[in-house]
Amino acid sequence: MDALVAKRFFARWAHPRRQLGRQKLRIFIPTRDSAKWVGIFLDAYRAIGVEPLYIVDARSADGTLKLLRAKDADCVVFTPSGDYAEAGMVEFGARAAGGGWLLRLDDDEFPTRALLDWIRRVGRKSLNQVWQVSRRELFCDEAGAISYSRSQTRYPNPYRRDYLHPQPRFFHAGRVKFLEKVHTPGFVDAEYFDFAPEEAFIIHCNCLLRTPAERLDKILRYEDIRPGSSFMLADEYLPELYSSFAHHNAGRDGLEEFAGLFAALPIAARGAGLEISGAMVDTLTSETEGHRRRIDAVPRLSFDSADDLWPLRFTPHPFRRRLAELLCTLGARRMGTRIWNYLKATQR
Repeated sequence: MDALVAKRFFARWAHPRRQLGRQKLRIFIPTRDSAKWVGIFLDAYRAIGVEPLYIVDARSADGTLKLLRAKDADCVVFTPSGDYAEAGMVEFGARAAGGGWLLRLDDDEFPTRALLDWIRRVGRKSLNQVWQVSRRELFCDEAGAISYSRSQTRYPNPYRRDYLHPQPRFFHAGRVKFLEKVHTPGFVDAEYFDFAPEEAFIIHCNCLLRTPAERLDKILRYEDIRPGSSFMLADEYLPELYSSFAHHNAGRDGLEEFAGLFAALPIAARGAGLEISGAMVDTLTSETEGHRRRIDAVPRLSFDSADDLWPLRFTPHPFRRRLAELLCTLGARRMGTRIWNYLKATQR
């Protein structure tokens, strides 16, 4: 980091909204080439009292950074190591946002008020590494109404078969190990996690804002970066692949609070500009079906939440390892061992 970049980076901490962010919920958003909608989302965030931090990909070429600066947004520029957000942008964003509990969202996502309220009341008091948050994949259904998918492939988690599309987006930056790999949260799978209430969710507007051709290009690009990672998600990226939208078992409940946001967004025409061969359609639908079968084949698993490790709540950090040893010595071996393993997993 040269002197000028360092000066600009550290000067951000004097930004009045950065100080506000320390007192309130901290959200950071990696973004690239989002000028068509990022300002609309920023206005929506400000309307609910949130000032997100934008991590702008230095390769953005459509004026995204200029637009954000014109709106006096809290933003910083970063060059990732690859052509995807998880290529360093998550770790950099977490550091730039100040660490601790953070909500990471994409530039085409938005949280419910219920999620923000739950985080403030419950989530950020947790001992876990991560909270899984439900995400609703939006698209325009056959009637042109904005709906979300409840297809079988949107219930992929073996820990909670009834939980709609969990995403590990609310995490404690000091308790995870970051990595750079596409189609990951940007960090190693957590050992200690739990699930936020399902009504406290995120909406994903990818299929509203991008044409089918743009979404197909994204699938092909990600598949090239990591073979086997993206074709199986074709029904998420391209709901138009299915002539009958019954595949998606669409729902509309819970979307009422976003009516103003939807009205302001430049929603792309459904089916516009998509040129795809029959062979590619067969490949994508076959991979989607294979993904569904693999989900069905995985047995239900149990998970470990750290929030029942109650002795930790009353023990200062420097003494927690000694606490684990003491509990084992006094005969509370199960609790002592669990605390010891938790400390190994979360302390860097």
